[in-house]
Amino acid sequence: MPSLLHEALLELFRNRPRLLAPELLDELGVKVPKFTKVRLESIDFTQITPTEYRADLVVVLHRRRKPVMATVVDAQRPCRSG
Repeated sequence: MPSLLHEALLELFRNRPRLLAPELLDELGVKVPKFTKVRLESIDFTQITPTEYRADLVVVLHRRRKPVMATVVDAQRPCRSG
């Protein structure tokens, strides 16, 4: 079951997906292309084979109505044993 922290992180980006671009640039060193629009996309990554992949959130940056970068957000926390 997702934790409160997990859901809070996702809600932050759901409500303000533009926050993701500066975070990538600052924290991960990823060069973010110029963009004019940010859009949330489907989180379902199901394939024809029975394996199913789902993300917590998918954010797409657009420039002049064309996608220039997509980012999959999947909040992970360390596992606790015992």
